[in-house]
Amino acid sequence: MRKRNRTLHRQGKALRFAMPHRHQEFETPALYRHMFQEDIQSGRFFIRLSGNEAHTIRFEGTEESCERANALCAAIAQDDHYRPAENITNAIGKVLQGLAFNGQSMFEIMDDPSDSGYSFASFSPRYAWEIFSYYVQIAPRAVWPSLDQKYAVLKKASVWRVEMPRELNGVQGFRRVLRELAAWSSFGPKFFQDDLKKQQMSKEYVFAEYQRAHQVCLYSTTRKWGWNCRDSSGNYITEFYWFYRHFTFKWAQAVLRGHIVGELNTLFRRLGIAAQIVVEGVSSPEEILTVREQMCAGLVDFAGATKAVH
Repeated sequence: MRKRNRTLHRQGKALRFAMPHRHQEFETPALYRHMFQEDIQSGRFFIRLSGNEAHTIRFEGTEESCERANALCAAIAQDDHYRPAENITNAIGKVLQGLAFNGQSMFEIMDDPSDSGYSFASFSPRYAWEIFSYYVQIAPRAVWPSLDQKYAVLKKASVWRVEMPRELNGVQGFRRVLRELAAWSSFGPKFFQDDLKKQQMSKEYVFAEYQRAHQVCLYSTTRKWGWNCRDSSGNYITEFYWFYRHFTFKWAQAVLRGHIVGELNTLFRRLGIAAQIVVEGVSSPEEILTVREQMCAGLVDFAGATKAVH
């Protein structure tokens, strides 16, 4: 349906700037870290909005409360749609973006004479510290020339923070995964990359061994998540283990889905909105683990397990 054109962004106190990058990240892109972050964000499309009535996401509450909750989700996403389901999924996607890159999402809450009464603007949590009842935000030196001020102080009551759930090892555990994914270059060690630039190939170095060690590290690092590293070759894992990790990743996405929906419902209560988001027709984390256990026990085959998870 046609979007309503409306400016949802308001100017607040928080500093907003492009994140600085280290020089070596441009020389050796962390491709697997980027792919992992992309695949996590793909979980925001867990509700099919193309007419599948089996999967639904909606507001529950009085008409007035649902309208306010809908406007609030549109304000978080900074993109307003007629369909409430799209506003919800876009708000989830906005939160998920911060979680995928930083392990947490932070938003400044500002008064706004709109339907919800609030406007939201995201900012980087990597340069913000909680001190008593405030958040102190200090911009990195690299972006000082582009800012009018170098720091900002925000009241804790004006900030909404969502962290990676404990089931997925929390903020620090997630950031450790990102660091380990970026530690290996998919192009090989530096001396091998230097030889390639010189159009030289060392006969003593076996790149296949590096690939194997790299793949083992990728699978080990993302074991908790069950990410398949976008590998469908089957060169390093069995078919059974591929499906085991497939359902583990489905479980991780379901955990994220329930966590973000729960945080949104908590935000509604915090702001005095008597409505909540209800999700129907999708598998819960517990149901996915049950299917995985049944597959491990041989009670259901791969095809049956795939059909059982929605």
